[in-house]
Amino acid sequence: NTQTNRILANVSAGLNIYKGLNYKLNVSTDQTRATRKVTQDAQLSYMTDKGTAAINNVELGSSMIENYLTYDLNLNETNRFNFLAGHSYQKFRIYTYGLSATGFASGDVDNLNDLSLGKYTQATISSDVTVNELQSFFGRVNYTLMDKYLVTVNFRADGSTKFGKNNKYGYFPSTALAWSMNEEGFIKSIGISNYQESQ
Repeated sequence: NTQTNRILANVSAGLNIYKGLNYKLNVSTDQTRATRKVTQDAQLSYMTDKGTAAINNVELGSSMIENYLTYDLNLNETNRFNFLAGHSYQKFRIYTYGLSATGFASGDVDNLNDLSLGKYTQATISSDVTVNELQSFFGRVNYTLMDKYLVTVNFRADGSTKFGKNNKYGYFPSTALAWSMNEEGFIKSIGISNYQESQ
């Protein structure tokens, strides 16, 4: 028999700091608790050491906080910029613990209700915890010229506690170019954009 309880929560908030300058905060959590109980009666033909009972628990936790700062800058009607800077932090925790016992002679009582009825001095006890963290810093610049030509430049640094001590972060730059052809005069003149909209 396994019982699992899970709680998911997410909260976001935004703030307009100045004209074109905005801040956004996002906080979320995911918490899970699971208990698995297994019992086997001594009368089962394959049992070699009478009845058994085992209780195992798992606690999974994940929490995250994200910060975003964006700024829209319009130099004129043909030149526009959009800037983004952000930070993200996430923590994971996995905690497992349990115990099991054998030697339950009586089938009249559920072994799980009283582990002392078995060979409790020979019970097996286990526990383990794993904690990992992720942290990222990222930025992006979008430039638009005449609503036709677009340039995007991205850069992010991602760190993890799983990485080696001398190399905690990985760095990932990227760029992209785009051309909005349907804004060109020669495309409009042949009616391609109008044809696509009609379809």
